[in-house]
Amino acid sequence: MLAEGKLSCIGATTFDEYRKYIEKDRALVRRFEIVEVDQSSVEHTVKILQGLCKVFEEYHGVTFSEPALQDAAKLSDRYITNKLLPSKAIAVIDRAASKVKLRVTKTNDESDTMKRGKRIIHDIQDIKRLKHKMENDDMINLIQPHTRGRPVNNASFKESIALSLERELQHAKDELNKVKEELNESNLELGDEVTAEDIASVVSEMTKIPLEKLTESESEQLLQLGTELHKRVVGQEHAVEAVVKAVQRSRVVLGNQKRPTASFMFMGPTGVGKTELAKALAYLLFNTEEALVRFDMSAYKEKHAVSRLIGSPPGYKQHEEGGQLTEAIRRRPYSVILFDEIEKAHPELLEVLLPILDEGKIKDAAGRLVNFTNTVIIMTSNVGSEKILSDANDNLPYENLKKNAMEAARSHAHFKPEFINRIDEFLVFLPLSTDQIEAIVALQLKELEKRYASQREMKIQATPGAIKLLANLEDDDKQYGARPVRRVILDKVEDQLVQRILRQEFQNGDTISIGIDTTSSSSSSPAQQLSFQKLN
Repeated sequence: MLAEGKLSCIGATTFDEYRKYIEKDRALVRRFEIVEVDQSSVEHTVKILQGLCKVFEEYHGVTFSEPALQDAAKLSDRYITNKLLPSKAIAVIDRAASKVKLRVTKTNDESDTMKRGKRIIHDIQDIKRLKHKMENDDMINLIQPHTRGRPVNNASFKESIALSLERELQHAKDELNKVKEELNESNLELGDEVTAEDIASVVSEMTKIPLEKLTESESEQLLQLGTELHKRVVGQEHAVEAVVKAVQRSRVVLGNQKRPTASFMFMGPTGVGKTELAKALAYLLFNTEEALVRFDMSAYKEKHAVSRLIGSPPGYKQHEEGGQLTEAIRRRPYSVILFDEIEKAHPELLEVLLPILDEGKIKDAAGRLVNFTNTVIIMTSNVGSEKILSDANDNLPYENLKKNAMEAARSHAHFKPEFINRIDEFLVFLPLSTDQIEAIVALQLKELEKRYASQREMKIQATPGAIKLLANLEDDDKQYGARPVRRVILDKVEDQLVQRILRQEFQNGDTISIGIDTTSSSSSSPAQQLSFQKLN
């Protein structure tokens, strides 16, 4: 029937299903003209939502504000990566309308003012539907039976009706505002309108991105990124500045949107802030450290371990469970991915990373495409650490340090040129100075104080002398950078506080000063030289 032209047929399918089921049948393909339909733009999606919202308004008994429709298109386009426009934006407004309807249903207030407000909202919906029908129908066909044959100018009649409807709509909106003012005086709200805040809340639920990050001004967030990172990462100005610039470039859409937001190789000795910078970046970009997806590459030394990242092929055990990396990003597409000590991974794992670094996507073992364009990829490496330490002790300029570190990376057997060339930035982390160790001690003491303040309402104050004493690490510990600091504070400060609390020397609500015990004659241990005094 298709060949004879007796049947008119329109079919819809996806590219994958077309290749799988239809393309192989050449006779069938010849009978159809292929029309590729791209996803809608944000602007076009807003227009689609403006037309469709009337259906959802009638079904759910709510109204949509114009900013809500615009944000539904913008936020879904940016943050929902596993669906296409306009489908994902339509899903957002439907879900938001449902939430608002439930919220209104739970309202127990049935005052006359509330009822009047709901009637006005329904009137507004009726006027909007009539305006939409008038804009899309031929008015002459609607009114001709009532004109007794007299000629009617369709354009002028439309204009007259449009003005009348606009006046009625404005009057209804004014009345609705009066109702809202009356309800506000009683600390009530009508709640029938879907607002931009409702849309942001739904997108937050769907993407697991905190609501604060969706509603916060992104420009302000990016401008303050460097300052906020330095509140947690001590020193490493070159590395922090490079990370900030790379993220800012990508977020202002000057970067390649077909690659990850940024990719870095952090090189340097242990305990200098490489992992802490990754944690801080995840928290500041996505408001939670749970957005950090961390892999210890020492667990991926064997060839078969590669399948744990992207999943086992069909027919193998645990095939349906998916890969640890691909499943993590499918669930949380906005993440910072940390590959710790990347040089310890099997060479084939680096081959798996190539399409992610180059194209921002990869197919898992089940053939599902996983999008990495909204991730920041960080790899840490201790390759060349001894050379970095030596060069830093010789006070070489940072660019020379970076050049030598790059040479060390190129000479490593696992790091092939095609892998190195796909990484945006190689960043060298310098050994920490004594002053920087002291700053880290102060930061960790502040975290300790926050815990005691929240749990026991205790204030803990450390004198500069006590901070300097705690930062004076043993010679064997200095090679580990700041890592021993946490253990020193645990042993020399927190354990001492706990013992005094158990002996009831310190009570909830006390202010404790940690200083130097000037009466102690022993200098063999910082614990013997620290004093703990109650100030109140």
